[in-house]
Formats: sequence, structure tokens, C-alpha cells
Amino acid sequence: MKKRLTEKGEMCLVQDRAERAILWFEEIGLQDIPLVGGKNANLGELLKAKIRVPPGFAITAQAYKRFITETSIAEKNLQDDN
Repeated sequence: MKKRLTEKGEMCLVQDRAERAILWFEEIGLQDIPLVGGKNANLGELLKAKIRVPPGFAITAQAYKRFITETSIAEKNLQDDN
């Protein structure tokens, strides 16, 4: 996390985009394909082009990987395949 000053001059903590679990469509674009995938990045681009898109967010790849690891789902799926 990084520190920054707010408009009121107060210090606050800001998460790096790569550390966040979700990103709103308004926040993302083609540069974020590694973080949220192509479909989500394109939804962000549509919004930037003033094309109507339902409100929403993308789960980041980092958050997905963390969920899979912490819940041991990947290991359970491998065991189910055998």
C-alpha cells in the first residue's frame, strides 16, 4: 500500500491497482487486460467511448488466484479428476 494526501491534506493509504480484489468498469481499459482479462477491459473501453454498459466490476486475476489457493479448490479439483 502507498500513502497519499487527500484534498483536505489528510494522509490516507491507497492500494496499488494490482493488489485490489475488484476494479470498477469505469476504472479499467485495455492496459488492464493482465489484471482483469479482455472482456472486462473491453467493457471499460466501451464506457470510455460513452457506450452504455450496465454498472459492474471485475474480479482481478490476483484475487481469483488468492481465492483458489486459500480455499484449496485447485487441489480438490485435481483429486476429483483421479
